[in-house]
Amino acid sequence: MDENNGQEEAETEYPPVKFTEEMQYYVYEAAKWARVLAIFGFLVSVIMILSSLASGQAFEVMSKSNPALSQVISGPQVLGFFYLLMAFMCLIPSVHLFLFAKNAKEGINFSTEEQLNTAFSKLKSYFKFCGILVIVIVALNILSAFLSAFGGMPK
Repeated sequence: MDENNGQEEAETEYPPVKFTEEMQYYVYEAAKWARVLAIFGFLVSVIMILSSLASGQAFEVMSKSNPALSQVISGPQVLGFFYLLMAFMCLIPSVHLFLFAKNAKEGINFSTEEQLNTAFSKLKSYFKFCGILVIVIVALNILSAFLSAFGGMPK
């Protein structure tokens, strides 16, 4: 019985939506701003990647002036890995935004439905990634609060 219900939902067709000129204008304007945000995200990612590579050199210079720092073995590696992870987390949504902007502009300029479908698919991927990232960050914050509240309790 559940299988038939699932098939009926999959076969349900939605009425076609008329894509008006006003809608096209709004999507085109959104694509322009998405491109600006994507380029900014690319720049931030590059800066983070360069920072991760420079952290080792900076740590080496600091350890010469402070010998106690030379005993920290994994300092620059951890910092470099953290910056690379953050750059990756910034790069992925920037790529999705850039592809949305590119395909949306071309889809509207050349009236190609396939490119508009690709554009909205990339926009969906952008929001999906950001949503998952927010859930992970909130979960880590809750876990951190829980561990700090109960981890410091006397035994």
